Amino acid sequence: MKRLKQLTWGLLALLLCVTLPSCSDDDNSGSQANELTLSWEIEVSDDLLDVAEITCTSYEGKEETPEPQELIGNYTSCDVKGKAPCTLGAYFTLYPKEKPDTQKASYDLSLSVKVSLTNEKGQAVASSFSLNKQLKGVPADQIEKSLRSLQTLLNSAESLYLVDASGQVESTSPMAETGKSSDLQALQEALFTTDESGKQQPLLGQALDAARPDVLSVRVNDLEDAKATFLRWMPDAKQVIATGDNLTWSLTDEKGNTLGKAYFTATDDNAKGVVAKVTFDAAVKPQSITQINFLLSSAWPMNSTLKHRMGARKVSAAIYLKPYRHNGYDRTTVELTSSEYVYCIQNAYDDELAYYVGFGKETHITDLEGCSHHDYNHARDCLKAFASEQHAKNIQDILNKPTKKGGLGWDYYENWFKSRDMDITACWSNAWYNKFEEPTYWHEYGFCWEIDLNNGYQDYEVTSHGIWIYETRLPMYVLVYRGDQLISGIPIE
Repeated sequence: MKRLKQLTWGLLALLLCVTLPSCSDDDNSGSQANELTLSWEIEVSDDLLDVAEITCTSYEGKEETPEPQELIGNYTSCDVKGKAPCTLGAYFTLYPKEKPDTQKASYDLSLSVKVSLTNEKGQAVASSFSLNKQLKGVPADQIEKSLRSLQTLLNSAESLYLVDASGQVESTSPMAETGKSSDLQALQEALFTTDESGKQQPLLGQALDAARPDVLSVRVNDLEDAKATFLRWMPDAKQVIATGDNLTWSLTDEKGNTLGKAYFTATDDNAKGVVAKVTFDAAVKPQSITQINFLLSSAWPMNSTLKHRMGARKVSAAIYLKPYRHNGYDRTTVELTSSEYVYCIQNAYDDELAYYVGFGKETHITDLEGCSHHDYNHARDCLKAFASEQHAKNIQDILNKPTKKGGLGWDYYENWFKSRDMDITACWSNAWYNKFEEPTYWHEYGFCWEIDLNNGYQDYEVTSHGIWIYETRLPMYVLVYRGDQLISGIPIE
């Protein structure tokens, strides 16, 4: 399980190997056989040291975790020895300095990490890991985003060495991804919502043929719009096989095991206006749906009414921080007792989703996991003011869709929100998910997820954050409607 470290600016500490079982100190054979060495080394550029704090920690088990070793030079290495059966590990953290040296116009940020496991003869007993990333000419105002990219690389490199009594590696597997859920669950959440009676209703599309309730139709502008909709259903960084305009998505469970496939197929049914369809393997059918048709707006057979106009304003519940003292320490209770204006960001008909978006100016997120002494249910209640992952992706696409694809473009929305005293380019003005995960241990941190809004069309850069006190964030508040039905968010009338 990942272990989160406190990060100045609230960025996620990225790990290579964490929460490891203890190595055995027993030598049943009485010899030196089956001695293992985990070796790691890390090398960074001068520029990276100027703007980031980097620490390295290595240990043989979870009972005693030594103090992290701060990297003060360009190169550091370490050998960790153990005797089979055991599990050996090391992890690295990288986070921005509180006062980084940003006097230069550009920076060369490079990072190299190597990890290997060898036996007493120096022979490799498992596949080694290596990472080498160079980001050259990074402008000063893009340093934070670049550091987040390096953190993500470290996060994807997590591995764990489990060695049996004979000295053989039983498994070398990626650490379980924190917050990973089943792709089938993600698909369900993308297509359905739960009404007030607890019944599942289509979030996207309608069953146009009463005789075929298993077939949903979704209104789109063109084939590219249909493809974009299909891609938004998938969790971040999901591998998709593309064959021309056709796409195949292999859905996996929480552990990465394949469940089945969903197939996006471009069609040429001009008579009915169907530009594409999605079909599913039996094991991954969402609810009882067997097929989804993407239908051009010009061929939509139902009379629709413009229900939500761009620029319309509503009021959303927002987070309020109430400071207090406990046992001599400053604490913060997080409550949903404040409010923010939110604005409709595009026209929506009564059978489409309408998004009302606003960015906090005076209210912030801090100390969610510490509120009321680890009141995690309270934290989750506060996060209900944010969008789901699916809605966050939809909003990111609306804000970034270029004019050549029928959108208004990022620059338009940036100026549009500025005229309403909101800055969508601010560091923390991003789309936060309404999801919170409890830490494994009392001394660790809970965390949340967000999408970088200004990352380009259909590019959903997801960042995890440990939540800690006194770290200011300017969240995005969202209300989602379909017609008169509230889908997501907490409005204030």
